[in-house]
Amino acid sequence: MRYVSSPDFQHDGAERIGILLVNSGTPEAPTAAGVRRFLRRFLSDPRVVELPRLVWLPLLYGVILPLRPARIAPKYRRIWTEAGSPLRDLSEQLRKELSGTLARQVLAPLSVELGMLYSPPSVREALGRLRASGAQRILVVPLFPQYCGATTGAVFDQVSAELSTWRWLPELRMVAEYHDHPGYIEALRESVTGQLVPNAGLLSVTATNAGTVFDAGAVVIAAGVGSFFNVTNFGQMYSYHVFLLPLAVVGLVAAHVLLVRRHGVVPPFELDRTALATRLPQAGGPPPAVPVGEPPSARTEVTS
Repeated sequence: MRYVSSPDFQHDGAERIGILLVNSGTPEAPTAAGVRRFLRRFLSDPRVVELPRLVWLPLLYGVILPLRPARIAPKYRRIWTEAGSPLRDLSEQLRKELSGTLARQVLAPLSVELGMLYSPPSVREALGRLRASGAQRILVVPLFPQYCGATTGAVFDQVSAELSTWRWLPELRMVAEYHDHPGYIEALRESVTGQLVPNAGLLSVTATNAGTVFDAGAVVIAAGVGSFFNVTNFGQMYSYHVFLLPLAVVGLVAAHVLLVRRHGVVPPFELDRTALATRLPQAGGPPPAVPVGEPPSARTEVTS
């Protein structure tokens, strides 16, 4: 086997950190042909469908690929944007934002790349760019909060397959899951509460850029298509990682709506203009003094 070398590698150079973000992938075009190519790569992966190949491949090539793409393509055209696929566009925006944030906070040189499992840019291409940048330590971050063999396991397969062709191997670390990380939970909470109609306690369903969507089809894929045909495969079944998070969010939202329905909507805060006038600074005068010991909730903030 011929291994890929790193001709420009320098032992005395500054240590560069490489971060690889990995998402599932998307059709390259919202057409039947584009969807067919994506589904062929996606559904041919044994990580996604664990059925025996003799059973699955005739079904895939004889039924699914000839019929399904033409039905799905119009749905992709409805969500397609000028930037192309929303999944690829948002993933690329995430890569740029993360790269800029880390550049301001981390002193060591670093590179952030994006790879897709079943569409360009591939995991192999992204790792190749990290190798060319001189990354000596690589962190692989699958963009799947809950671990599953059909998603995170597939990321490991493709990363290890590419690294098996390298002569010099970097220090490697891979994030398996982060569904219970406080930062992720806080981001999810902000996403859900941001969709609540102010003072009504109702979920807004009119926003076209809703930040939190629980898709039953995505849950099926996350749990592994093959697992639904093998009820004894407890390691790949509908685990609590995938099941409890939507259930908890739905329960919290339902409780919020019921409480609002029972106790009524809290009226908006009425500003006491007389009290405010005595605290406003005169033109050119010093700002109003805040009494020592006054609780923060009692302070009046005025924004011009």
